[in-house]
Amino acid sequence: MAERDDHDAFVALSQLLDRADSGADWQARSPAIERLRKALVDPACQASSLDLAVLLRQAMTHEHVRRGAMVTPAVLVSHPRFDGVADWDAVGLHSTAAGKARLVMLQPWTPTWLSDPGDGVETFAASEATRPRVQQRWLRRRSVARCGRSHLLS
Repeated sequence: MAERDDHDAFVALSQLLDRADSGADWQARSPAIERLRKALVDPACQASSLDLAVLLRQAMTHEHVRRGAMVTPAVLVSHPRFDGVADWDAVGLHSTAAGKARLVMLQPWTPTWLSDPGDGVETFAASEATRPRVQQRWLRRRSVARCGRSHLLS
């Protein structure tokens, strides 16, 4: 199975969404794209159309951040698993009819229960940036100091 990364993975996902590719012979390095690919390809997957729309938003947000937030991605969606999506705006996507498909574009997701989301709530999370690990020894020293002990554990 071929592994796709960055732009190639998003192009392959776009082809899967528009039914130009089955998605069965590749996998994505990006967790956001791979989650959606698996949900669409696995016949045992019971994801609802709303679940799939949320996964699509995550994949598109990841692609937007990967592009440096300069170009907003848009995809044609004709995959039948998305037929039940009634309110694309509710998940932070805008959809317009484009022949037999839907042109789906990313928009900042601003849930009504969040008072000030700024540019949307997912930008950092979708970047899939790896945070450096805190060294355990430093962490142990810190926790011992908080307990009021005068010596450090080795």
